[in-house]
Amino acid sequence: MYSKMVAGIIIFLLLSCKGGHSYQKQPILSVANPVSTSDLTDISSIALPGGFKRISYKKETFGEWLRALPLKKDKTVYLYDGSVKPNQSAQFAVLDISVGNKDLQQCADAVMRLRAEYFFS
Repeated sequence: MYSKMVAGIIIFLLLSCKGGHSYQKQPILSVANPVSTSDLTDISSIALPGGFKRISYKKETFGEWLRALPLKKDKTVYLYDGSVKPNQSAQFAVLDISVGNKDLQQCADAVMRLRAEYFFS
């Protein structure tokens, strides 16, 4: 019974694997009226796309706290080793928070840190 189950799993895995992925590069959509990020002071100052509106949050909620986070005038993003990230067009704005000078904070760590700072603010 066990060997049949293992054989079935192996066959399933082999059949689900595809070799030679051919990824097509997606075109980057251009913005008709580019926004200068140097004028942005916090997240709530980012303009919404046409037809969208902001959800109102109660005072002292995480959403309201996030909207008040300050943004840097310069949106340059750096890698863990201090070098400039090659693709600088991926981000619209950058939070103005200290991340230290060591490689201690990555993707999910940043979100957990923001949530913790909210609770302790």
